[in-house]
Amino acid sequence: MATVANKPGEFSKALADPDSDWVYLRNLPSKEEIKAVRQANKQAFIAGPAVGGRLPENWRQAADAGIDAILTDDPLELRAMLRASAKAGD
Repeated sequence: MATVANKPGEFSKALADPDSDWVYLRNLPSKEEIKAVRQANKQAFIAGPAVGGRLPENWRQAADAGIDAILTDDPLELRAMLRASAKAGD
């Protein structure tokens, strides 16, 4: 089960939900927020306007923060970007 944080001010409440394994973000997360998700033994995904379209800079920011999943209308482009980033880091 996932608990949604529609805006940054809802993150703490979503993180604290004892019935969820996932935090569903609708805004770009910080590394600190993803670290808090890990410390709570949960995972995080993002969907919505911040990443829904072809927004590679937002995808990169979410990936760099450590997000577990990105839901977008352009999954092939996202995959290509992530693969290129992984190769550049090798």
